[in-house]
Amino acid sequence: MSSTTVKSRSTKAGQFPGLRCVGRGAASGVQDRSVSVWGGIVGGLAASSLVAAPLWFGFEAKWGAGRFAAGWWALSENVGRFAAILVASAVIHELLHAIGWTVAGRKPWRTIRFGFHWFSLSPYAHLTVPMAAGPYRVGVVLPGVVLGLIPAIVALVTGNGVWLAYGLTMILAAGADLVVLVLLLRVPGDRLVQDHPRRVGVVVLG
Repeated sequence: MSSTTVKSRSTKAGQFPGLRCVGRGAASGVQDRSVSVWGGIVGGLAASSLVAAPLWFGFEAKWGAGRFAAGWWALSENVGRFAAILVASAVIHELLHAIGWTVAGRKPWRTIRFGFHWFSLSPYAHLTVPMAAGPYRVGVVLPGVVLGLIPAIVALVTGNGVWLAYGLTMILAAGADLVVLVLLLRVPGDRLVQDHPRRVGVVVLG
């Protein structure tokens, strides 16, 4: 299997060190729905581009050429400021994951572990306990909606190129989250899932 192949097979919980299986998952094995980190990066760029492209085309069609380019330049011309915006947004992105899981999934804050992934040079929020797929999806999608989709929609309404540039950047940054949502498409909302301990995706319990 290639490094980007999606895994979706039944297996034993013992194959996932550190995974806390409870309820149905502990008794009947688990299902791996994940891709490699590279698969998450490449697939995420493809998936997020499918979301970002129509927003960009819509903006250009409504407001004319040049506004987006001017907005992108205004956002990124000061490299230090742009880097600070990206770093702050990355931290907020992970906090939004955690907020979504703790609120929608009614989990205590201590069930979220934060860290830094050196391979992808990005922070992460990791859910350490099982959660129903429905509220888990809420936590997955929240950063892309708040930081990406909402600013892009505001830009479409107001013609603000800076907001569009920022929104599209955040949509692209949420690409791996879109991959996880695709992996969860056929998982019922009441099924327990847990973050995969090493890959991009989840383990479905039971």
